[in-house]
Amino acid sequence: MPKRKFFCPNRGCHANLNPGTKIVLKARNENGKEGIILLSPQVGNYTVFMEEDFLCDEERVRLFCPVCGESLLVVDDDRFAHVWMRYGESQAVVYFSRVKGEHATFVIATSGDTRAFGPDVDSLDIEDLAATTSFKGMKNSLGA
Repeated sequence: MPKRKFFCPNRGCHANLNPGTKIVLKARNENGKEGIILLSPQVGNYTVFMEEDFLCDEERVRLFCPVCGESLLVVDDDRFAHVWMRYGESQAVVYFSRVKGEHATFVIATSGDTRAFGPDVDSLDIEDLAATTSFKGMKNSLGA
């Protein structure tokens, strides 16, 4: 079974965000405190490792690439952060809620396949994200 690899989507970076067993992201809470958040690379697994009391329930966390420091927030819909994913020969953009306790993830593959994960996906609209998803630079940056 191929390993899912996640990458920074920012131009000029494309750093591997899960060199080990977790996705590593830089985070900033609503009070401006910065820290590291570790996420499961299994899409739909909402296990998060972070400093105790770093986030309150329903708090929106700002997420950044730990290598280039650029934001991972979605410009057109700041409820979500996003990363690029490669899984075997497949490539996709992964959108995930940045609200603590909201479990919603959308995967939009370069093939056009769209999948939703998590109990909160029905309360969110993926159509706008799907319409504005760009794969520009992904194939050249991630290879196959």
